[in-house]
Amino acid sequence: MNKALLIISIAAVFVLNSTIVTAGGRPVGKRRLFISTGISYFTNSKFSDQNSQTQTYANNGRNLSLSGSLSAEYGFSRRVSLMASIPFVSNTVKSDLSSNTVNTLGDGQVGVRYYIANISYRTYFSVQTNLIFPLYVNTDAVNRGYGKLGGSVTLAGSGDFKMFGRPFFFETDVSTNKFFGGDAPFQGTVTAAIGFGISKYYSMSFSESSTLSYSITKDLNPLSSAPAKDYASNQITAGIARGLGKSRSLSLSYTTFISGRNTAIGSSFSLGYGFKY
Repeated sequence: MNKALLIISIAAVFVLNSTIVTAGGRPVGKRRLFISTGISYFTNSKFSDQNSQTQTYANNGRNLSLSGSLSAEYGFSRRVSLMASIPFVSNTVKSDLSSNTVNTLGDGQVGVRYYIANISYRTYFSVQTNLIFPLYVNTDAVNRGYGKLGGSVTLAGSGDFKMFGRPFFFETDVSTNKFFGGDAPFQGTVTAAIGFGISKYYSMSFSESSTLSYSITKDLNPLSSAPAKDYASNQITAGIARGLGKSRSLSLSYTTFISGRNTAIGSSFSLGYGFKY
């Protein structure tokens, strides 16, 4: 795979994944730094209730969310990378009766990824652990998130291959999150992404992500900024990316809801920019 397409594949996989970013599942290299910035716009006017039935918000209610993130991965050695991520969210709930906006930082993450093994330096396997911590304070008036410390473990595999004379790349992640507290959720997520080069500088990618979150608290207030604790969600994403030289890339993706329970039904557009030092 040439360098331009490698940078594209990194960006494409990266837009399809969570807020804490890695360099497409590949080692960034010793003393190399990979930085990503991203912005996403989400909108919805429906939600899936506890019985997986589609409901609409009362009084023509709808939710608009603009989020951004800054993430980095630093190659401490050839096998060990250090990671960090800081998110920001502006969430607006509108209806015929009112409009309310909450601007807040989200849950920050710091982590360590260890690259366990590789196959011919084309397929890599890794394990990652993260510390999750709130960058906000909940009040009686405004609930901005879980507001608890948490941790996560992720197993990942990624690589590239050729088929029909065209370069392909893939990544699969299996992760678990656990927040502290009596009713704090335990979450599991499986994400699979595959992409292919369209030309020397462009690539397309597709992914599917499934999340299951369990908590003894089953309630859902669809008009609240507080996240649901007990829910299930499945979504798909399509993205396109362009390499900008040997070390930079720009990517655009679209994500939409497939099925779920206790979760919003909507779509989002995301724009990402990555560069490597």
